[in-house]
Amino acid sequence: MADLYEQIKEAAEELLTKAKDLVSSDIPIIQRWGILYDMVTDVVLVVQQVAAPGDEKRKLAQQLIEQLYDVLAAYDIPYVPEFIERPAEKSIKPVVVDAIMDFVDRTVARFNRADAWATLSVTAAA
Repeated sequence: MADLYEQIKEAAEELLTKAKDLVSSDIPIIQRWGILYDMVTDVVLVVQQVAAPGDEKRKLAQQLIEQLYDVLAAYDIPYVPEFIERPAEKSIKPVVVDAIMDFVDRTVARFNRADAWATLSVTAAA
């Protein structure tokens, strides 16, 4: 179990490092959403390996997704003052995370119905 925990921790750290590297490369905001989508899929695959009840896996996935969102959504919108931009970002985050978690729930349900977990792999290491 400790080995699995370490593997999951390493995969999560790889995802966050990858996100930070991508942000530092000045990628446009629209491409960041695509990257976030890809990383959400990786989060689902990583969390699925945890030997825990579904609600605990969901909490873990949400924590990782929120961390990825914080990294990828950090974007300075030109000509918008920071005193407007920051509160707007804080109010948008819960809506976006809820939408992502709905996607996660539907994806997990679909994979469970199709028993497709064995055919998938995490792309974070790629």
